[in-house]
This record gives sequence, structure tokens and C-alpha cells, in this order.
Amino acid sequence: MYLVRGPDRAAVKALPPGGATLATTTNLTIQMITKRQKSYLGSLLRKHGLWEERAAYLSEQLGRGCSGTSDLSFEEGHQMIKALIVAGGSTPPPNKATPMRRKILARAAEIGWVLERADGKLYADRARIDEWCRKYSYLHKPLGDYAPRELPRLVSQFCKMVEETHQRRSQAPAK
Repeated sequence: MYLVRGPDRAAVKALPPGGATLATTTNLTIQMITKRQKSYLGSLLRKHGLWEERAAYLSEQLGRGCSGTSDLSFEEGHQMIKALIVAGGSTPPPNKATPMRRKILARAAEIGWVLERADGKLYADRARIDEWCRKYSYLHKPLGDYAPRELPRLVSQFCKMVEETHQRRSQAPAK
């Protein structure tokens, strides 16, 4: 859905996707808020106790009439989310790649790929993991360079390597 505003920014008209051509020289085309933004904005409004009066709150913050989150443009939705995160100390939703990368780091710690900090805490040896990824992973690039859609296969490959390492260590004769 797109919002089309005329040069005077007074006329506002919502169009369904593919419903009408938006390529004109006199109108400015703005993308509407996404479902994901609406969902996250709604959860932030509920968290801050603003859900019931969301229309009034959004109108006040944006300086224009607004009946709810569906009336926002993509950029306005982004601005409102940022403002509510700052106001409440909330964190943005995690990247889909984060849990998969963390799983690799945890599995690396299982096989002893860890370093010790000065305070005595252990953390995963990223240099060793990146070295393994460059040498053996299916795309031969460091862990941080994998896109979210590429990570499931890498996680499977890394977990298989960890399991094989556990098997080799359990079968090795005791010294």
C-alpha cells in the first residue's frame, strides 16, 4: 500500500498494491508502514500503556491527524519505533542471524575453542572459528560475513563437525 500526497501535501489517498500507477511528476510517493513495523510498534505502545489512546498519541507526536498505526508511512513508523525504544530503554528485535551465530559460538565452546579474559571469564575464540569457516565451511568466508539465509547450512555443518570431534575424543585411547 502506498500513500500519495500532492504538492500541497493536503490530499492524502491510499492505494492498494498494483491498483494504480504512482509514477507522476507532481506527486510524491511514500511507502506505507510494513506489517512487521506495525506489529513491533503495537507491542511498544502496549508496553508503554499507550495502546488505548494510540490515535491521539500518534497524532500528537506526528503533528497531523492519525487514526492508528495503519495511517503511518514507513519512515513515520520507523521514527515512532525509535522514539519509543529510546523512551522505554527497550531493545530492538534481534536479527534472525544472531541466534544461529550464538549457537555456533556455544558449540565451539563445547570443544574447547575458548579464550580466557583477564577477569577469568571464558569466551569463544572467534579467530579460530573464523579460521575454520574460511578453510572448511561451504562458502569459505568468516562467520560474520554469512547472511541470515546462509547460516542454517553453516550451523548444520559446524554441529556435524562438533559431533565428529566428540566421537573422535571419546574413541581416543586414554593417556
